[in-house]
Amino acid sequence: TFDAFIRKRQDYVTYHVRQQSPWYHYLPDIDVATFLAVPIYLAGEVWGILCFDSCKPEHVWSESDIQLSRLVGSLISGVVALKATAYQLIRMSSIVYSSPQYIAAVNMDRMFEYVNSGAVEITGYSEEEIIGQPMEMLFGPEANQVLRDEVHDQIMQLGRSTYELPMIRKNGETRIMRFSAFTIGPEKKGVAAVALEMTEQRQLEEALVAAKEQAEQSSYAKSEFL
Repeated sequence: TFDAFIRKRQDYVTYHVRQQSPWYHYLPDIDVATFLAVPIYLAGEVWGILCFDSCKPEHVWSESDIQLSRLVGSLISGVVALKATAYQLIRMSSIVYSSPQYIAAVNMDRMFEYVNSGAVEITGYSEEEIIGQPMEMLFGPEANQVLRDEVHDQIMQLGRSTYELPMIRKNGETRIMRFSAFTIGPEKKGVAAVALEMTEQRQLEEALVAAKEQAEQSSYAKSEFL
């Protein structure tokens, strides 16, 4: 039966004990005289088999029996596919939520609709404190003006934008964040953003620039002295 569905790609298989196939020699022992089997597909591959049987030798599988069985098999395939998709979505959602990176989504009114654990850790706010609040809560006046006047228009026009802004944590600390933002769906009903913290990298760059300037000043002062 599997060979008929996997290799030959048949839509159904019927069998009667009168055919005396060695593959089904055991059927009389379990009081089965005839059966009808249809495949259940998942992602184009045989996931399982739906089988109906009868103990009456005179039973004949009609065309309506076959069509009804195929319909039931298709319905089961759909249910299994939905469950598989739901599992994948749950799995991916778990991965996204557990990511240490800042991941968040806002609606068109710029109200938070989703934050992951990384965003909670970075901002210092709990999920309950963020959801439903305006995104302006995480930024100072200058950063919010940049978001309104520059970033928002770019995201709406191009569907995405990359920018770097200082974020203010709940405890008042400032973190430099590099955002990659993009619209959600073809109808652009919201904006999602993934962000990396750049604070230490920017501090290191500033320290290197300051050290270079100090070295240049020392070199210039030494030259003047000589």
